[in-house]
Amino acid sequence: MGDDRLGAGRKPRPDYDLEPQADYEQGVPRRRLPLTPAWLAGHVAVLLAVVLCVNLGLWQVRRLHQRRAENSVIRARIHPPASLPDAGWQPGSAPAVVYRGVRAEGRYDPAHEFLVRYRTHEGLPGYGVITPLVTADGVVLVDRGWVPLEFGDRWPADRAVAPAGDVTVTGWLSGPHRSRTKPVAPSPARAKPGLIADVAAAQLRPLLPYDRVYELTLVADGSQDRFPAPAGLPDLSEGPHRSYAFQWFSFAAIALIGWSAIVVTSERKRKPSPSASPA
Repeated sequence: MGDDRLGAGRKPRPDYDLEPQADYEQGVPRRRLPLTPAWLAGHVAVLLAVVLCVNLGLWQVRRLHQRRAENSVIRARIHPPASLPDAGWQPGSAPAVVYRGVRAEGRYDPAHEFLVRYRTHEGLPGYGVITPLVTADGVVLVDRGWVPLEFGDRWPADRAVAPAGDVTVTGWLSGPHRSRTKPVAPSPARAKPGLIADVAAAQLRPLLPYDRVYELTLVADGSQDRFPAPAGLPDLSEGPHRSYAFQWFSFAAIALIGWSAIVVTSERKRKPSPSASPA
């Protein structure tokens, strides 16, 4: 009975364990980040997303630096044109002279030309024209440029015929390439060119009546006013790497800021109980 009288006028003491997300500092509720399993999973997922986006952004920055270094090498090699490097006659050593500006003298052999399928020029479909150039040292495959589809379908085309007699060809070296499709050999007797998907000297050598074929393709200079339209210089732009890096870093920032805003908004919505202050 004595115990009942002593407790009759008291208010029940609040159960502070009902507020597991609240801590107290000088009697005032202090909020903490949500630490339930669902929130922890969200924190981990956002952290992983940020790390992934940052790493992808850094990868694009490294690709940008690589592209700039490659462009510097190309600019240094492509001018001025020089004689064909001897390394191009030796299989395996040709990559050391890729993009080298060169000059070659000889005679075209239009009877053994090849047309490269699926070539485009300023958005238009067509063919690339590959004509062997017979030099004193061997044969060099010359990419003379692009022609429209109607030219290739009625080859040889008068407006794209190779010059006769001795010629001097200037341009730059491309390749070596390897085609996944089997090339179609030219037929001089029927005046039919060969058909290829890419210029691969190693695969075209058995289809030509020459013992020595240069490993790289000479991409010829020319005038845009006539056919074949020249391929022009290699692409020396920096590519999309800078913008891609900015996008990945932006995604990381958006994920971090967005998740932080969600956490803060969630915490503000959680109001403390009127009896949250200890007696």
